[in-house]
This record gives sequence, structure tokens and C-alpha cells, in this order.
Amino acid sequence: MQRGDLNVGVIMRELRQNIAPAAARQGFKTLRITAVRVSGNVGHEVDFTLDLSRFAN
Repeated sequence: MQRGDLNVGVIMRELRQNIAPAAARQGFKTLRITAVRVSGNVGHEVDFTLDLSRFAN
């Protein structure tokens, strides 16, 4: 992976394909991610909540 290759699309794909299903299997109902950007648009805050019910088997 090259510098700049990690973008929102890459992160969301990893969340939806791997992390969310694993969390749902472990019994979690939601997954919340919070962050503050430290480069580029410094200080930009992210607060993202993903409902895991669609990933439950």
C-alpha cells in the first residue's frame, strides 16, 4: 500500500467485509468509531456508528 492509498472507501470496505461481521458474531449490536484528523484537514472530527443487525447470522 502506498502513501495516500488509505481512503474512506478502503476503510469502509474493510469495516463491512471483515470487522462488522466479526463484531456481530461476537454479539455486538453496534460499532462506533470516533476519530480526529491530525493531518490535512486538522481537527476534523468523525463519529460513525454502524448498525450490526444486518451482519448477524
